Amino acid sequence: MRYKRIAIIAAMESEVAGYKKAFNEYSEQILAGANVYTGQIGDHDIILMQCGVGMVSAALGCQAIITAFSPDCVINTGSAGALSPVLDLNDVVIGTKSAQWDMNVEGLDWPRGFISSLNGVYADADPELTQLLEDEISAYNRVKKGLIVSGDTFVASEETRQLILKYFPDALCTEMEGAAIGHVCVQNKVPYAIVRAISDSANSDSTMDYAQFAEAAGEKSARMIIEMLTNN
Repeated sequence: MRYKRIAIIAAMESEVAGYKKAFNEYSEQILAGANVYTGQIGDHDIILMQCGVGMVSAALGCQAIITAFSPDCVINTGSAGALSPVLDLNDVVIGTKSAQWDMNVEGLDWPRGFISSLNGVYADADPELTQLLEDEISAYNRVKKGLIVSGDTFVASEETRQLILKYFPDALCTEMEGAAIGHVCVQNKVPYAIVRAISDSANSDSTMDYAQFAEAAGEKSARMIIEMLTNN
């Protein structure tokens, strides 16, 4: 595996706790207002950030990590709400690309999700990194690869779900950080990947399902990445 210095970004404490346990020892600091832990997993130097929830927090944290540490790649992990009917709770989604579903500049005759600094809608994930993740994770988990969309909304209604699918019918799942991280990485020419475990179905049951399954989904995402780092 050619990626030796790896940044891992997750939003919440439950999503970074597993990584901290996997370190033999680690250093801790505050960067851009977020907790950052540096240590080793396997042969890899890991920069782990708990960025906080939402697109601005994710983008701010990702840029700070890239500027301070120059990682070989960035991996975003955590939970997500399923949009595709092929997904069940605890399934795993690896993003081949990401988009910001609530970015709306249609009044300027640009498509939904258009990012002017990317001159497009999608931030493509690194093919080599996503393939490596799929090879490692699919041996033990039900995995789908495809589009992940993000926005500053916890999707908990059928109305919002259908709005997303109207513009992004191929989207597999939705969350609140990955596309912001993808945007920052693409502009900085840093390979990135998103791995998310499904915690809810992005509908009217999501609040209840999320409360029950989000912690387990976040822990599962971390466990899969730790296994990959240990084996490569």
